[in-house]
Amino acid sequence: MDDRENFIFWEENNLSVGYMDPAGVTYPIFDAVSTDFIFTQYKNILIVSSVTDMYRKYCIWDATDETYLVIDTSEINLDIQLYTELTATPLVACSGMSDHETNLTTAKKKGEFYGQVLIVYAFETIYGEIIKHSRPIYAYIGAGWWGDPYNGNYNFYKGFVMARILNNARNNAFMLKKTLFGKIIKSVNFYMTDPLHDTVLKEDNDLEKLNIDYFYGEQVFLELYKYDFKSLVENNTSVYTDFKLLMNSNLQFDTVTPSYQYPGDVTDMATRDEMPVDNFSHHAFVANHNHIYNNRLLLADVSTSLRDPETAEMFTYPTDKCGGGVSIGTHSLKLEITLQSSSGEKITLCDYANVDVISHNATSQVAWLPVITYPDNRAIRVRIIEDWLGALTYFNCPLAGLEMKAHALHNYSFVCASSGNPFIPYGGVEFASLKGVTINWKGGTSAGPVVDNTKDNIIKDPNRVQASAVDNVFYFPALNSYQVGNSRVLAISENAMPVSTGQFGSYPLIAFTESGIWAMNVDPSGAMFVTSITPISDDRLSSAGSLTKAGNIILFASSKGIGAMAGQDIQYISQLIDGLDFKTKIYSNAHFNTIATGANFGTFFSLLTTTKLSSYIGGMTGIGGTTACIMGFDPIENELIISNPSFAYSWIYSFKHQVWTKSSVVYRRFLYGRSRTYALRNGSNQLYILGEVSATTYTGVYATDFAAEPELFRPMVFISQPFQGEAADIYTKIEQLFADGSGIVASGKSLGIFLFSSVDGESWYMNSAVDILGTSTELKWRNIQTQRSGFSAKYHILMICGPMGDVYISPEMEISFSEKYTRKSR
Repeated sequence: MDDRENFIFWEENNLSVGYMDPAGVTYPIFDAVSTDFIFTQYKNILIVSSVTDMYRKYCIWDATDETYLVIDTSEINLDIQLYTELTATPLVACSGMSDHETNLTTAKKKGEFYGQVLIVYAFETIYGEIIKHSRPIYAYIGAGWWGDPYNGNYNFYKGFVMARILNNARNNAFMLKKTLFGKIIKSVNFYMTDPLHDTVLKEDNDLEKLNIDYFYGEQVFLELYKYDFKSLVENNTSVYTDFKLLMNSNLQFDTVTPSYQYPGDVTDMATRDEMPVDNFSHHAFVANHNHIYNNRLLLADVSTSLRDPETAEMFTYPTDKCGGGVSIGTHSLKLEITLQSSSGEKITLCDYANVDVISHNATSQVAWLPVITYPDNRAIRVRIIEDWLGALTYFNCPLAGLEMKAHALHNYSFVCASSGNPFIPYGGVEFASLKGVTINWKGGTSAGPVVDNTKDNIIKDPNRVQASAVDNVFYFPALNSYQVGNSRVLAISENAMPVSTGQFGSYPLIAFTESGIWAMNVDPSGAMFVTSITPISDDRLSSAGSLTKAGNIILFASSKGIGAMAGQDIQYISQLIDGLDFKTKIYSNAHFNTIATGANFGTFFSLLTTTKLSSYIGGMTGIGGTTACIMGFDPIENELIISNPSFAYSWIYSFKHQVWTKSSVVYRRFLYGRSRTYALRNGSNQLYILGEVSATTYTGVYATDFAAEPELFRPMVFISQPFQGEAADIYTKIEQLFADGSGIVASGKSLGIFLFSSVDGESWYMNSAVDILGTSTELKWRNIQTQRSGFSAKYHILMICGPMGDVYISPEMEISFSEKYTRKSR
């Protein structure tokens, strides 16, 4: 593909992904309709996410969700996967292994009734980091039974199985296999406690006295079982993978030999920094801007969607119920969770469990686990709610709610049953279906909850910048989190020039916010990453799309014009043209009027007239606002290109000549390759390499009978970029200028070759002109020399215009200059 690259480009309401062929034409292979795309690129992987309002097929609630498109550009054919969520942790469920035991007392003595373990699972990266831990799963060794409650024929669970590591039904991130996670995750680790015997969980025990920090803390997860992640995702295509961890009668592992004695706790890096909006593993996470810096992903202007977590993964179910009889309905339990956030308390209502109600007259019993956990350590209160046929009632707890305790290391809050919290009695919660009519819940209250589950379910933190760990940009526990100023972060770039000589952390990241520009000073050692955040300027970025780099210079558009930032110094290179009105000068110029009065030359007139540059730059109507400009840098010609789709021309600034010019070509997107810049023009799906010289044939519109319909020739105007002599700021005359080309010019019409010159880059005058008479046949011109220019000037423009068809013009010109009054005092 002649060194061309794969690109992902997007338009106002459409995302297209595809190849670019040697001719520069792209072929879309995926299209999506959206108005807000967020791009993250890391090495050979590109993630495209879009936030949409949608109904989640496999869930029971409506929510603002994310759709992700992941593209691996390292493949010969683009490896594209589309999925609807990033899974927080491996989807793991615990289920029992049946073992016939009819004697309840015997089962208890064996530990088959109250024997249990705590399980935490997590990912280990290729760098040895433990990330994305789950909250502890409280798994009984023998927690369930079934049978007839009247004749004593019980069957007890003897062991448990950790299952469904891959869950295809949810179309989750594990379906991406090695494309994404195989590059980062080495293994899935399972940490288990020593079994807890029935002596620990007798009804008269108070778990609070057992020290919950110890119970859930550093010394509890002693046994580790690792499973190779690459093997898991590449070799197993079944719906789930089973990890059978069977217990024998002495409550020891039969089939698993611990391969490693983990010395401490399973520490999730997500909890290393206190932040109002935490990017914890189970939340949907959206950022309006991202930036890759030294193999770290930086996310700015973040939002956290407090969606309901996976019920099967995150919540503790009632695990025991007495069978028999006929089910007459389902009694639902819900949890009302209050979370403390940066903008106040947030309430969310989550499904907890469904319990069948039995129609016999005897009391049925549901055994509860002695701990309720919620996978967010900002949870401060919980209330249990019963839902029977739509009637909501608080269940046996204070109206103010039960206080939850945040774990010191892990990202969850918990509350334990005790004498002070009798809402989870060890003997079970009794309810009776008296002749299938009335359900009496033990200790129930009549007050119903007032909860709006959709209210404030998204927490926004616009001035937040979060940084990932090195080479860990997809599973994103924030290594560090920073607040930049007090307003929204619009974009981030890095500046290789020092803000001040010798300053600690002198090579900063530059954050552009709605209230100004800030330097995020980076620790050169990398140990602390950002050491301080200091303001640089009160200038405001006009458009996130206008931010670009030219070597060590950051270029941006603002209300003050086009800024070039090196270190702490900002120069506005647009001051030469900002606010100038070409229109008045041109109307008052007789030379221009000789060629610009006809309609055929309207294109030329539009190129030399404009509104103020501040109007052209536009203001931000939102991220990527429709009235704002975009900017790109052409490294071949060393030029800055500014385009606004609302106008019919683009501004071009040459760093080589320090000259502003204009072009009739308008771009809608700039794409950066390894050593060149590509651009998409308005109305075209062809990618152009900026600065690449290529001959182009322009096809005119004409009829077979030229004499009958001469008006069908297309009026064309070709204008060069302004050029100077050998040195800048020197007044020169054009001695000779040669132009090559061919085309068909209407009979009786003239092809005009004009030279315009300017002494200041503001006022332009026609300096010389040559006419070529058309003959309605192909007209070739070679080495057509313009007249010697009449006066000296700093800048010159060549224009070729006339009614033409099938025109070819060489992009090369031969020009010879002579200097006038060079460096002489006058």
